[in-house]
Amino acid sequence: MSELPPLTSFSEEQRQKAMDKYWLIAPYLNQEKPLKAIAEETGITKRTLHNWINKYNHFGLRGLIRKGRTDSGDFKVENNVLEEIKNLIFNHRRNSVSSIHRKICEVCKKKNWKQPSYYQVYSISKSLSPSLKKLAYEGNKEYKNKYDLIYRREANYPNEIWQADHTLLDIIVLNEKGKPERPWLTIILDDYSRAIAGYYLSFESPTAINTSLVLHQAIWKKGNRDWPICGIPEKFYTDHGSDFTSKHLEQVAIDLKINLVFSTVGVPRGRGKIERFFLTVNQLFLQDLPGYLGNQTTQSLLTIKELDEKFSTFLIYKYHHRIHGTTKKEPIHSWNSSGFLPNMPESLETLDLLLLNVAKPRKVHSDGIHFQGMRYIDTNLAAYVGETVIIRYNPRDIAEIRVFYQDKYICTAISPEISDYTVDLKEIVSARNKVRKTLKKQLEPRKSVIEEVRDSKQEEYKRFTEFCDACIKYKYIGICYGVPGVGKTLSSRYYTNWDNIEKQIAYKKADEIPLKTDGAILEANTIFYTAPAVRSTKMTDNINTLGFRINMSKAMYKLHTTGEEEYYSDSYKDIDLIIVDEIDRLKLQSLEQLRDIYDQNNVAMILIGMPGIEKRLARYPQLYSRIGFAHEFDKLSKDEAHHILEYKWEELGLSIKLEDFSDYEAISNIIKITGGNFRLIQRLFTQIERILEINKLTTITTDVVEAARDSLVIGIK
Repeated sequence: MSELPPLTSFSEEQRQKAMDKYWLIAPYLNQEKPLKAIAEETGITKRTLHNWINKYNHFGLRGLIRKGRTDSGDFKVENNVLEEIKNLIFNHRRNSVSSIHRKICEVCKKKNWKQPSYYQVYSISKSLSPSLKKLAYEGNKEYKNKYDLIYRREANYPNEIWQADHTLLDIIVLNEKGKPERPWLTIILDDYSRAIAGYYLSFESPTAINTSLVLHQAIWKKGNRDWPICGIPEKFYTDHGSDFTSKHLEQVAIDLKINLVFSTVGVPRGRGKIERFFLTVNQLFLQDLPGYLGNQTTQSLLTIKELDEKFSTFLIYKYHHRIHGTTKKEPIHSWNSSGFLPNMPESLETLDLLLLNVAKPRKVHSDGIHFQGMRYIDTNLAAYVGETVIIRYNPRDIAEIRVFYQDKYICTAISPEISDYTVDLKEIVSARNKVRKTLKKQLEPRKSVIEEVRDSKQEEYKRFTEFCDACIKYKYIGICYGVPGVGKTLSSRYYTNWDNIEKQIAYKKADEIPLKTDGAILEANTIFYTAPAVRSTKMTDNINTLGFRINMSKAMYKLHTTGEEEYYSDSYKDIDLIIVDEIDRLKLQSLEQLRDIYDQNNVAMILIGMPGIEKRLARYPQLYSRIGFAHEFDKLSKDEAHHILEYKWEELGLSIKLEDFSDYEAISNIIKITGGNFRLIQRLFTQIERILEINKLTTITTDVVEAARDSLVIGIK
């Protein structure tokens, strides 16, 4: 017989029907009923039952899957009609099949094409939306624990019985967010040797996917030669947890001819061996680590990754080589005894069903598949550009993913950037979240430019805020520098609320103050001042005037709202910080004016300029000796630039779709052109808006971006 494809190549419906056949022949396979009795009960001929048994013995569950028709997928409609139906379906996703059928009939009438039937449209629609169906019998128990009396005995050789269980470890470690938490440990133990075939550490409560990943690791060969335990067990003994009784784990067990044995609910007899291992972990491993619940320690807590590394070392090099109290042998030697050769699956793809719940739809782009900020490539993907595929992966190592199209395995794609490493999905997500936390989940409509850059550079602005607060607390002079366009001025104006305060103190007569001010004036404790390009000798008077106007506005607002009379002649009363922008314009005499203001009024001061200003100020020891902090503004990161561009798209009344290749290409081009410079993005979009309006376009393409770039006079090369 010819070899059949792996189990994951078939749809869930096909696998379920195969399982239905299996349950019919299972009593015969288990020598509980003769074939004749089964034929009489089911009405199925003995010849058919013999055929099923023969196929199952040769191919496992795959042999019971019915082959599809050779003309499957042929809808017997003209190509132009087929393409039009597909276009209607893709462009009218909310429409019912009946609506699509009416529309295609109208098109066919106009173009004199043969009209398709409703069933043909329905079949085409169904074929364009392939997905795994929900497990029909989830939660319904198909069989009882009929193997309890048969399998409750000591294993006689390695891999005869494997046990699996979970425990909440008695140790506190730091999770991905840096917060203390107790992790779960999932273990698969070989009953005969007491060796550990696989394990999984996680902060998540036990789930079917965690159990599947442990079994995937346990069966296949390990990367470490010092950990040889592997192979397909004859029996897999677990409790009745939902993670152990999941359908797809059951399907894998049947296909690999593993007998699943469940302990009686509430009476977990035979579970003592794995509980003994958990006790060993506590006594020989956890008790010596910081964070163990039984210890009082001032040592720093471990991270989950550090705990994983330490546990792996303990398991492979200590536990496996320690004489077991019951077997009187080292677990590693007991498993390797008598030249034991494990029964291995034919290929790694055979175990792909264990990754069934780790499935994600992704679109194939011209440069590969994009997932978690990385790119995955394989030559076989060239034929599927533009198609939506299903990827399956191991969260412990996402250096490679397995790609499926319409339930058929295509290839294993790799990420060139991390192909030489083992990278946990949680490491990627944690790194990405550090950037994403700086961005608001939803942009508010009609944001100001200052709010826009503040939101896009949330982490940068947070550091700037901490820098300003530190200068105020310690009454120091701070210097802030960065290349043009990265948001220094905008962040400073936002921190001081200067857009609002500047309007309130821009009065000509005292009578105007109550009309211009609001409650925000009472919170004003900072001054923002831009150094003049000429006549900087009056800088001291200008800053004094700003402080005086703030105090005058506060006094008049209180008088107008509460009747309270309060006035201070000191310009710097309640002023904690003065921010001076464009410090590069000032010469020594003007810098000395700032030093004089700082010395006489006990206020903090921040000087903002271009890179190199810190070196220039170092030449003036009297001023430089008063500088306590420095802060450098960085340009927008790639993710931050994405955030800004999404807002810009909405500002133009357009919806951005990253799965749309033209939008994705345009965004990449803009980021490449501007290099993450916020000011350049602002000016580039001014030209983009003009070009869209002139040419009456509704889509931002690379041609539009390039035309806008050529129109700029700022010299983007």
